[in-house]
Amino acid sequence: MRWLEHHTFLGLRRLSVNAMLQIGGQILPVGAAAVAIPFVYRDLGAADFGIFTIALSAMGLFSILDLGFGRALVRFAARDFAGGDMAGAASIVAQSGIFLGAVSLTLGLGVFLASPALASHWVRSSPGSHGTVTQCLAILAVALPIGAMTSVFRSVLEAREDFLSIGIVQSGVGTLMYAVILVLSLADAGVRTIVAAAVGSRLLGVICYVVRALAGWPDGFPWKRVRLRVHKDFRDFSFWTVGANVIGASIMYGDRVLLVKLFGLQEVPYYNVPLEFFGRLMILMNAVATVIFPALSRVSDNKQLFERAYVVFMTFLSAAAGLALLATAIATPQILLHWLGPSFEEHSTLIVRTLLVGLEFQCLNVMALASVNARGVSRPVTVMLGMEFPIYFCALAYSGLHLGLEGIAIVWSGRVVIEFLCYTLFQLRLVRSGGARSQKIGAALSVANAIPLVLVAVSAGLASVVAISTVVVAAAIGWSLSELRDAGIVGLRGERA
Repeated sequence: MRWLEHHTFLGLRRLSVNAMLQIGGQILPVGAAAVAIPFVYRDLGAADFGIFTIALSAMGLFSILDLGFGRALVRFAARDFAGGDMAGAASIVAQSGIFLGAVSLTLGLGVFLASPALASHWVRSSPGSHGTVTQCLAILAVALPIGAMTSVFRSVLEAREDFLSIGIVQSGVGTLMYAVILVLSLADAGVRTIVAAAVGSRLLGVICYVVRALAGWPDGFPWKRVRLRVHKDFRDFSFWTVGANVIGASIMYGDRVLLVKLFGLQEVPYYNVPLEFFGRLMILMNAVATVIFPALSRVSDNKQLFERAYVVFMTFLSAAAGLALLATAIATPQILLHWLGPSFEEHSTLIVRTLLVGLEFQCLNVMALASVNARGVSRPVTVMLGMEFPIYFCALAYSGLHLGLEGIAIVWSGRVVIEFLCYTLFQLRLVRSGGARSQKIGAALSVANAIPLVLVAVSAGLASVVAISTVVVAAAIGWSLSELRDAGIVGLRGERA
């Protein structure tokens, strides 16, 4: 197949522009967070700062706890928009909005009513902090329906590939949130006021998404043609995606719930702040996956192109992420010292370096999950996460009690590595027989790119790290270019590739 055909088929230029818009929409909020967090830590004190970091984690959980309807909405609404079925797309939006609205309101009410009991019996804090924790939990209950509606209307824009609007809203609202938090912190406002301001910023964001999403129907949203009866394909795909998303979100943020039970609020930030910041960085990877997913859904029937492009992209991604994270791991002590002070340097260096190993595989898992879902596969992912859930939390509890926060970090990274191996097996089950060899080589090279990170975590010499990383990255890039050339995607100068 000629390069022009590939270019047109995948819309690579459009994907590149959309990816840059998504990433650009995250740069300012990440920078704002990096500036604001040290001031908040200094002004709130250790205990209230622990509450603040837990609140950030909770809002992150609420924003992704869309029960899987976001991805299902994108997959099916993208097809309806492409086919000109505006009523069909509107029906999917209405069905998702009604379901998620009802569920999120119910959960929000439950959190509000349970907040006194949670503050008194679950969060490990001093009796004087119980009132503050209770009020912050009550404020966070409002964020549940806000997160659900954000997911619905943002997904409409994703289905239409309107990533310019998404980038503007993300950048503006995210930066505004941390700017307001910084100002309130400098004005000696309490943690309750700061958490309320963060929730208010999320409310502004969902209003922007609603206005922009509804503008996508030139003749107005077709309320009268909306069908509330759910289509079978949408129902089946959503059922398993809902399960995977609920369990996956619980696994992703559940360690924070366990932390406040096992450790005091003064200790939690040593683990939670680095992981929260890494979560902000992962938004960049999620942005790329978000852009690629609608296109993958459209071209998933072309298995040969799909498989070859997937393996090569994952191999390149592992090399690029490995180099960036390796540099971060080497510089971790100095970064922590100058960013958050000597206390974080002492307590968080090993934690951060261990988490960076898992972060390498987390980058790959985001793309692997997008690839599997684009093919309409969701049941194996749900089964995998369901089996993983009890094992993971038992391991967290055991390691936390015996190894402290470092043990929690080891279990977190180990879980992500195992998920990567499972996704690789899923891909091997989906590929044609001729693509299995490439899948295996690509997976092996991806794993090898994490070896230098592991060596840094166990304090190996810098020379060995540089040597191994150079060999692995060169092998990954060389093999990937060979695969691209064999596929006819790239060719020698003067040839018609």
